[in-house]
Amino acid sequence: MKQFFDSIKLGLVSPVYLFYGNEPLLLDEAVNSLRRLLVPEGDDWNTEFFYGDSVSVDEVVNSASTAPFFSARRLIVVKNIPWLSSKNEDGKDDDLAPLLSYLESPSNDSCLVLTIRGPVDKRRKLVSAITKAGRVVEFVVPTGSQLNIWLERRFHRAGKKASGEVIHYLTLVAGENLAFLSMEVDKLCLYCSQKQDINIEDAKQVVSKSSLLSIFDMLDAVSARQGTLAVELYREMVHQGEAEQKILVMLAKQLRDMLAVQSMLDQGYRQGDIAKELGLHPYVAGKYLRMSRQFTRRELIGALEILLTADIANKSGEGELNALLEMAIMRICAF
Repeated sequence: MKQFFDSIKLGLVSPVYLFYGNEPLLLDEAVNSLRRLLVPEGDDWNTEFFYGDSVSVDEVVNSASTAPFFSARRLIVVKNIPWLSSKNEDGKDDDLAPLLSYLESPSNDSCLVLTIRGPVDKRRKLVSAITKAGRVVEFVVPTGSQLNIWLERRFHRAGKKASGEVIHYLTLVAGENLAFLSMEVDKLCLYCSQKQDINIEDAKQVVSKSSLLSIFDMLDAVSARQGTLAVELYREMVHQGEAEQKILVMLAKQLRDMLAVQSMLDQGYRQGDIAKELGLHPYVAGKYLRMSRQFTRRELIGALEILLTADIANKSGEGELNALLEMAIMRICAF
C-alpha cells in the first residue's frame, strides 16, 4: 500500500490495478490519487466509473481499449467487481475471457482499476493476470507509525500542521477507525481555519470525547487539587450516561497505571520504554508521566485505598456509590 502511494508521488502509473482489502477509505483515496494525477479536474471525457454488478466484462474491455480524447491517458474504475466471488471461479466462467485477453497486453493509454471489498484469492487467474500486467494492492487499516503518518498527510493536504500530541490524542479517541478520524480531522481544520498550526488545546475543544478522555480531564483536576472542578466533571460523566461503578473502576485503573509509571521512572525508564512495557498509548503514557509528578507514591497508594473503601462501603450497604465516590474524589484532592 505504501509503495503504491510512493509510486504515485513519482508519477509512476501501471496500466491496470486491483485494489482490495478491508479499508474502503484508503481504497477511495488511492482512486482519487490516480484521478488527480491522470485526468485534469473537470475532464469527464477521459474518466469512466462502473459498478461491477451492472457492467459486463465486454463493456469494461471496450472502455479500457478506447483511446483518450485530447489527453495522455484515460482512467477507468470498476467498483466492487463480482468476478472474484466463489460463484465466478476461474475455469468455470468464460465471461472473463475478454478481460484476461486484454490483460495480456493492456493499453498504455488507459489505467484500468478494479476494486473489491475484502480479501482475494491470489491463485485466481484474474489476480495472476493483473499481477503480471500491473499491480495488486491491498488496503488495510494502518497502525502505529503508519497511522500517524496518514493523519499527518490528512492535515498537510488541508494546509495544516498538527503537533505530535494532537496526532496521539486523535488516535486515542478513535483508535484505528479511519472514517471517524477523517471526520475529526475535518472538524479540527474547520475550527482552526484562521491559523496553520493545530495544538492540543484546539483538539480538546473540538474532538469528540470518549469516557477515557473524560476521566483524564477529571484526573487533571484531581492532580491540580481542584476538588470542586473534579466533582463537576464526575457529575458530567454521570449525566452523559456513564455508570458510577464504571467510573470508579476506570479511575482506579488510571491511578494504578500512574503508580506503575512512577515506579518505572524511578528505575530510570524513558517515556517510550514505559509505554511499550506497560502497553500504553503514547498520549496516555505522556499524560501519566506528567500527572504522576503531582503525587507521591504514598499519595497514589492512599488514593487507591480511598476508592477501595468507597467500593466496599457501597457493596456492604453503607451508602450510595454516587455520594461515596464524590466524597472519595474530594478526599483525594485534599492530599
